[in-house]
Amino acid sequence: MVNKGAGTIFNERRLGIVRCLTNNNGECAIKNIAERFGVTERTIRYDLDVINSFLMKKDIPIYLIIKDGSIIIESDIYNRLESLEAIKDLNLQFDEYLPSSDERISIILLGLLFAKDFITIKYLSERIGVSKNTIKNDLEKVKGLLEVNNISPKFIPGRGLYVEGEENFIRSAALKIFRETLPLEQYIKLADVDLYDYRDDYFGIIFNYVFNNIDIKKIQEYIFILQKKLDVVFPDFEYADLAVFLGIILQRVRLGRNIAMEEETRAEISRTNVYKKVKATASIIYKLFHIDLIDDEIIYISLFILSSNIFMPPRIDDHPHVLEYYVYITDLIAEVGEKYDKRLINNENLLRGLSAFGLPFYYRQKYNIPAHNPYLKEVKANYKELFKIIKSSISCIGLGTKMSIPDEEIGFITLYFATALQEPQKKLRAIILTETGLPIGNLIAVKLKLMLNIDIVSISYLHEGKRILDKERVDFIITTSPFIYRNIPYVVVSPILTREDIMAIRDLMESISNK
Repeated sequence: MVNKGAGTIFNERRLGIVRCLTNNNGECAIKNIAERFGVTERTIRYDLDVINSFLMKKDIPIYLIIKDGSIIIESDIYNRLESLEAIKDLNLQFDEYLPSSDERISIILLGLLFAKDFITIKYLSERIGVSKNTIKNDLEKVKGLLEVNNISPKFIPGRGLYVEGEENFIRSAALKIFRETLPLEQYIKLADVDLYDYRDDYFGIIFNYVFNNIDIKKIQEYIFILQKKLDVVFPDFEYADLAVFLGIILQRVRLGRNIAMEEETRAEISRTNVYKKVKATASIIYKLFHIDLIDDEIIYISLFILSSNIFMPPRIDDHPHVLEYYVYITDLIAEVGEKYDKRLINNENLLRGLSAFGLPFYYRQKYNIPAHNPYLKEVKANYKELFKIIKSSISCIGLGTKMSIPDEEIGFITLYFATALQEPQKKLRAIILTETGLPIGNLIAVKLKLMLNIDIVSISYLHEGKRILDKERVDFIITTSPFIYRNIPYVVVSPILTREDIMAIRDLMESISNK
């Protein structure tokens, strides 16, 4: 049997969804549930997928869907009353544990990447609570995912499974799993919540692979010191990303697996100001975790920071190629402007924003570091033509690299151009708080200013919200995650504003005006 403390399907929030339905004749507003548990509607949608997966595995023909802003029960066999009775008869408990197929794959992958020794199919079967045949079927997909990431799965009869590969590929694969298998709002909880609060669900299981025997508060303490050294404030996503990245390093080093950087990389990165600042904090890592990092690990951390969308003030020692990239960005703006809209050509804010973006972009391209863009699908759907033109323009201009520019990067660049095409206007006072950085916040701002009478007084990260609100007077808060402070009204929106988001903001503004 699986260890019940390792994870649950029906945590308090998911039980709350089911109870809300059974107590309200099979209908419950998704907004009310999200506000009650302090999460976004996206998290509730993820919960519904988990609950539906559970019902399917129990052979219960009931589906929870969202219609007109409410969670409702749908069934091909039962009517609503029969469906409610079927759910009530389940007698759901907190110790139910039925990971989905994708969750099992992630658990197996991370188990292999952080294993001290061989892992057996029997161990995985007992760890996850499914049959050996299910694990064997899952391993076919696991093998394919490992090979795609340049990692070789190995099996020795009588001993078990293990993996072989370059340390850089193993660490990159681990980080990729965290980024892609968790909802964004859960991932960024690292910015302000102790992870061990989540040990009763899937979120806690996979993070325990990285933070097992590591005090997350000490990682937060180190990041705070590093921010002061670098004189920056990490956006929420980059903060969480760095916390996971550091956890991966510490666990792999404990396993005796150190990174080995190429001489050219070592020579370039060691000249940067970021490297000097990170190296100055190496003694703090030893003090906090009793781990002595070799210089290549310091180089590795420095390169990660340089390639992240943190937007530090440019320094010539950090970015020796900054001038040539200004030329490249100017050419890109001119090319897109000619093809799409000539207003873009002399837009100083666009040039300034893309120039700041271009600095970490340079390091990602040169060192083949993949970007993670959680909003790529929404960008492609909302800016299809602009995305296509930017992609063709980048290919036309070239970047001095043999690699093609991935869609994740083009999606970020598209947001800057989309922002530049909006005309702001002002009136009502509001603040925008977002998890993933200024490009998303700026895009929300200009779209709102165009459609509504709003004066956006500040755009910032969620963890900076209270400090800013102590200084600024605002009528309401626009945020991509629930944010409660001093009874100031707030509305949660998607980073790519939907029609429903605009209507929700308009309703809130009308309510404030009436008061």
